Amino acid sequence: MLPSEGSLQEPAMLEKNITNLNVTGLTVGKEYIFVVKIADENLNFSKGAIKKVMVEENSDKTPPADVTELTAINNDASVLLTWVDAKDEDIYGYEVTWNKSAASESNSMMVVPGAKGCCISNLTNGTEYTFTVKSVDTSGNKSAGVTKTITPTVIEKSALEITLEPNTTERTNQDVVITVNATTTSENEIEKIAYVEGAEANVDTVLAGTDITESKKITASENTTFTVAALDSAGLKKMAFITLSNIDKTAPAQVTNVMPIYSRNNNAITLSWTNPTDKDFAGTEIVYGKTESEETTTLTFDKNTTSATIENIADDDSEYTIAIKTKDDLGNRGEAKTVTVVAATGAKITSVNLDRTHLDSIMANRDIEVTIRGSNFDLITSLWVQVFDGSSSVELNKNVSIDAANNIATATVTAPVPASPTNKGTTYTVKVIADGILSETTASFVVSNPADVTSIALSETQIPLRATESVTATITGTNFDIRGVTKVKLLDSNGDEYTESTVTVPIANNTSNTEFTANIQLPTEEGTYTVAVFFDDVKDTTTTTLQVIESVASYEVGDIILTDGSKVSVANVATYTIDENNKPIGVVAMITDVNGVPTPKVIGLQKSATYLKWAPSGKPGYNTEFTNIVCTPSQTDEGAALTATFTGDTEGSDNWSEICAVDPTGTANAATNYPIFNFANTYGTTAGLTGTDYENGWYVPSIAEVCEVYKNKEVIQTSLTQAEGFDFLRSAYWSSSQSASSYNFAYLVYFFGGDVYDDGKNGDFDVFVLRALTAE
Repeated sequence: MLPSEGSLQEPAMLEKNITNLNVTGLTVGKEYIFVVKIADENLNFSKGAIKKVMVEENSDKTPPADVTELTAINNDASVLLTWVDAKDEDIYGYEVTWNKSAASESNSMMVVPGAKGCCISNLTNGTEYTFTVKSVDTSGNKSAGVTKTITPTVIEKSALEITLEPNTTERTNQDVVITVNATTTSENEIEKIAYVEGAEANVDTVLAGTDITESKKITASENTTFTVAALDSAGLKKMAFITLSNIDKTAPAQVTNVMPIYSRNNNAITLSWTNPTDKDFAGTEIVYGKTESEETTTLTFDKNTTSATIENIADDDSEYTIAIKTKDDLGNRGEAKTVTVVAATGAKITSVNLDRTHLDSIMANRDIEVTIRGSNFDLITSLWVQVFDGSSSVELNKNVSIDAANNIATATVTAPVPASPTNKGTTYTVKVIADGILSETTASFVVSNPADVTSIALSETQIPLRATESVTATITGTNFDIRGVTKVKLLDSNGDEYTESTVTVPIANNTSNTEFTANIQLPTEEGTYTVAVFFDDVKDTTTTTLQVIESVASYEVGDIILTDGSKVSVANVATYTIDENNKPIGVVAMITDVNGVPTPKVIGLQKSATYLKWAPSGKPGYNTEFTNIVCTPSQTDEGAALTATFTGDTEGSDNWSEICAVDPTGTANAATNYPIFNFANTYGTTAGLTGTDYENGWYVPSIAEVCEVYKNKEVIQTSLTQAEGFDFLRSAYWSSSQSASSYNFAYLVYFFGGDVYDDGKNGDFDVFVLRALTAE
């Protein structure tokens, strides 16, 4: 029954190319009825299809990634948007919104995954529009979105025109041939036609693509976008675009759970199977015949059929091979599922199935239901099952209940407890004895240790209060396929459960039998919490900690930090004058460190007075490998300081300690053997900070941290200048990170170009220092 008039929601009108809709704002635990009607151009509606949906709570609150490489191309009163899809596996679609920059009204549409873009029509030439594309996952989470602003303009019609015509716009499993028609004036000739795959805004790039001047045809074997360009003898150039989305060559999945049974009484083979869930699945085709013969018979069935009877099969002990193929509504055929069955003259066991194949050593319920299928069960006078550990029987014979008419028998066995359970488990075999003869058809189950956690990894371990709603926990261990009712809890410093964060994790969250994930709601109070896993209300011994801390939003990059701990806001730096009684000690260079931990760090006002070496030639530091301070950038070309990512040791505050641990003798004379580190160690004294809270804690930053400073160099430099600090924009600076390619090299950054480079430790370059505001 449809809901009453008062409870109906406002209907949504979708464009004809929209095939899905994401509905938000629904109430968990409430049932909704959706009606989808099709309208013609006169808004005459069909009767409609009805779907009833119960809204269930979804623990996935992690937004998907944004699309990349978003482009907007003028197409005369319309704009062509193209992008590279997000890589998340649960993408539902892409929400595209647009509005005039000078107005508040907004329009939107949903684009299905794989379309790689869309065309927005009915725009006003000369008006600026802002387009935003957000990824939407199946849980309704949206990404932050990426935007492009463009003003569509009139594209003057020239003598040169291009039209693109596919041979079909209907769904097809064949290649689509696109005919390119290029025309120009009678005085001119078409000199060249070329295309590139994808959307391209540069006509010369397209003309340098694949030449089809003679054929004037493009063949597409999969859905994609093509940009076509033409050149005539007068030098005119023109482009056109076409996006194909109607090619479907994907075969449906195989059938599963195929069960063939031969009946001597009926001289027939009965088959049952489970059809695939593909939306375009259309039916099955069964091909069968005697295995040793080339003669076969074909039967076809519609998509609703899941069983069949093959008649006139004599009981002569012949083996029959049966292949079941799936097909979709376009004729794509899936891989055949092949089984064999013997038209036995006597009773035959063809399958032994268990309803449980993995148990642990402490489960209270240890019963396993055994189902036996085969042929001619009316000839069996006694049927038994027995459980074996290797070759030894561990359970007495169990009498079996026989349903001879349907060739099915059932029994219940009890899983034993191994004397010494292991994580891998002990394998037990269930064997069948029919009329005293041991069948070759068996089944097995495993009894192992219970599910156990070996590690809990958090997407973030130190999070500012109210900075985000949840954190993702990845739990690894063993035997997670039998973990039972699983809850992940946050325990406060007293060991009490923070109930608002407790999450029950379904088996569906398993990525494998050794890993599952959980989204944990973050507390609204700061503190240190223990993340613990409970299996059937029993706490696992492996835990980890999560810190919820006060936000560091009180600092901004460019703030000047003063001796008494106060700050001059970056917004007020331009009018700041130095107070000799409360001098600056540094400038905030980053709010969160390179690992995303909220840790404001300041850059010292002074760099080294002269060029310094990381470690001179022949000294211990030059010839020693420091494995634990290696940090490797993903690129080292010009401008890499802005775009590089890093692996290895990205935080430099403990690098000197690592060097001291490896070379205690050499570090005792840092001034000689490690000049840049000696500068950092003595910075508090040379900078006149003796006796202040900032005398100690200064260090040589890692290469990742030097690059982070480079990204904010203009803002930082303005504040450094106002605080009478050094000018760091025209120099190259050492990091404390050793190169992975050679232990004689370390990384540095050229601030006048953003180059990331590794050089011999005996090179002469500048060095600056950092300090965390929370340092002791």
